[in-house]
Amino acid sequence: MTAELTTAEIILRLVFAAAAGALVGIDREARGKPAGFRTHALVALGAALVTVCGIQYLHEAGADPSAVTRVIQGVIAGVGFL
Repeated sequence: MTAELTTAEIILRLVFAAAAGALVGIDREARGKPAGFRTHALVALGAALVTVCGIQYLHEAGADPSAVTRVIQGVIAGVGFL
């Protein structure tokens, strides 16, 4: 079973995800692409938030740790839809 994440770990993961998305967005804005800084930062933050929530919920529910992969598959499908 995966260990429960602390508040500091959750915040760090979310900040890192938003920063990584922002870097991709800055590069795309510099190249003149339609989806830029805010779009990529928010999508990355949302994906990280859903994944962290899934990890926390599955830990509290005592579910199989491999169930987190289904959460990640849902995020990938949602981002692919965008």
